[in-house]
Amino acid sequence: MLQHTRWCVGLAATVALIAPVMFAAPIDENTDDDGANRGRPARVSDAVTTASAEGRPLGTPIALLPRAVTSFGATEHGGYAYVLGGYEGIPHQYSKLGQSDDFYRINLSDPRDVTLLPNDFKAQSVILVAHADHLVRMGGMQALNEPGTPAVTKSVTDVAVFHPDTRTWTDATPLPRPRSSHEAVVVGDQVWIVGGWKLAEGDEDAVWYDTVISGDLSQGPIEWVEHAAPFRRRALGLAGTSRHVVAIGGMLEHGAPTAQVDVLDTVTGAWTLGPDFPGSAFACAAVGVGDDVYASGMDGTVYAWRVGEPAWTAVAHWSFPRFFHQLVATGSGQLLALGGIGGMDGSGRIRHIESLDPEAPAAPRVSTWTIPAPGAARNRQGLVLAGRDLFLFGGNNATGQHDFEAENFITEGWKLDLTDFTWAPVADIPQRRQSMRMVRGDGALGYAVGGFGHDGQDAVTWPDVWSYDPMLDIWMEERAVLPGRGRTQFGLAHHGDALWVFGGMDFDPRRGDADAFRHETAVLRWDLGDRQGTFMETGLELPGPRRAFGGSELDGRYYLVGGMREEFGNVEDAFAFDFATGAFEEIATPRRVRISPHLIPVQGRLVLLGGTSTDEAGVSGTDRSVEVYDPATDHWTMVIEELPFDMRLVQAIPFGNQVLVFSTMEQENQARVSIIDVSGG
Repeated sequence: MLQHTRWCVGLAATVALIAPVMFAAPIDENTDDDGANRGRPARVSDAVTTASAEGRPLGTPIALLPRAVTSFGATEHGGYAYVLGGYEGIPHQYSKLGQSDDFYRINLSDPRDVTLLPNDFKAQSVILVAHADHLVRMGGMQALNEPGTPAVTKSVTDVAVFHPDTRTWTDATPLPRPRSSHEAVVVGDQVWIVGGWKLAEGDEDAVWYDTVISGDLSQGPIEWVEHAAPFRRRALGLAGTSRHVVAIGGMLEHGAPTAQVDVLDTVTGAWTLGPDFPGSAFACAAVGVGDDVYASGMDGTVYAWRVGEPAWTAVAHWSFPRFFHQLVATGSGQLLALGGIGGMDGSGRIRHIESLDPEAPAAPRVSTWTIPAPGAARNRQGLVLAGRDLFLFGGNNATGQHDFEAENFITEGWKLDLTDFTWAPVADIPQRRQSMRMVRGDGALGYAVGGFGHDGQDAVTWPDVWSYDPMLDIWMEERAVLPGRGRTQFGLAHHGDALWVFGGMDFDPRRGDADAFRHETAVLRWDLGDRQGTFMETGLELPGPRRAFGGSELDGRYYLVGGMREEFGNVEDAFAFDFATGAFEEIATPRRVRISPHLIPVQGRLVLLGGTSTDEAGVSGTDRSVEVYDPATDHWTMVIEELPFDMRLVQAIPFGNQVLVFSTMEQENQARVSIIDVSGG
């Protein structure tokens, strides 16, 4: 549970904090408002999820939920995703205010087309299924109390049919008994309701059901039939195949979660056991696609299974792990993950709808959202990730190549919650600065080192070091400084108990043209345990001058790829530095030399993206390809030939086992957030 912002855990995975802020030749460092928008929630203007697979081009559109909720009903019908009800309040502090009566549909061909539909039924744990030309909702839980008062909740028997053609509801035969925390699937014309309990308004104990209910949706009125079930469970996942109902995990009556899988043959009425679900099975979600079953839980892994097989198979991982969510299969064969929450702190509900092609689950996936951005920075902010919060500091408020007047450098601090895309102001960095390198240190502190800014006379590099405490939301100036005039376009790593600096440039135009650019090759080190100490030369030197390169630590080595040397020449080679021995070893190079690329560690490999390069025809431009380096084989692999968006002046950091790409460059007061998953590449 995240009671405070911490620089340690990011969405079910440990995340290294690094801010790539390098620039291109000759000094490719690159309209403030009055701050009235600070703290304003972001409203989504557009969102796209794309998948790269053979025969499937990048560009499948998808959306975000208008409201982040848990325990809601969802289904696909006629090319639309329908969402009904849910809960948005604090977990286990139920009230009428926290329950949603939203009912809307999202056009899966155009995610900007979201239609609010009529509904006067306010509930959570409500079930929504599709059959023929209509939708059916069944059961649910309603809170009767006001906020701040003891919870009074009840399960309901309500059943109603929605007619999409007329956008009207009609009442249907109620359930035999009140039921909530249940699930339902349709097999043929039969709907099967499995699991759940009855909550009463008074003090009587909840009743856990050991029956399932079936009803023929092709007949009216619906005749409900109860059947014995070999278990009592709630908060389970449920999927239907052409013949079977598969009940996955959930919580047992005595309060413990279970990974048990029970399979009902709807033809014979017999129950059998399947292999236990290997993931987090409490409040997981499941869906059937033909005879295949897909399910995911709080750990974010998507598993597949077919009735009769001996085991589940992990096929993919959601960018935003969640539970109390829903999985929906679309008519085009995609799987959608909707809503849910990443933890139990009450503020981590997820708006993102993610998509997966089950026929190519290992293919690289690119998910992109464009949202309002309240800050003034257009590029080269310092950027770090802490849990689900993306912190941004400073930057430049213009978009030109040489906008280096004093007013172009800013100090703003912002925090973006990546689960629901809401912004909040945080402490400004004390100096107007861009292109500072940022990295996590020991404990909670994050460090901002060097960078580029204006000293009142000229735009120059800076030597100072600042630490940021997210708990207290304060900046502190450190005694440690970089030697000389400072550095920019360098590499920064936290290894062991020290910060390390590689390469970069000391720039001061007042030294004259011949000496304005000083390319630094000395490797620097600052022992974080020595608070009175500073960055010192280690006696080690880079094999040659290098700035504006891609740099990353991985498994005890620091890798340097691409970049520039003196006179703006390209650096053709690539090296790995061994922290233990102090030796540089030459490694294979990617397809082209890139200037100001990003090199991101992911699952024992390095992902290279962004920057500028020159193609075979001699044309220089932004590089949209993505390459992956495997240190075990010393080999580069092209995994994405062209990303579906501009990579000019983007920032990139590790995001669990993926890469998060952020940009405010393209449009004023807009931000683009992308997540790239190359785990299958």
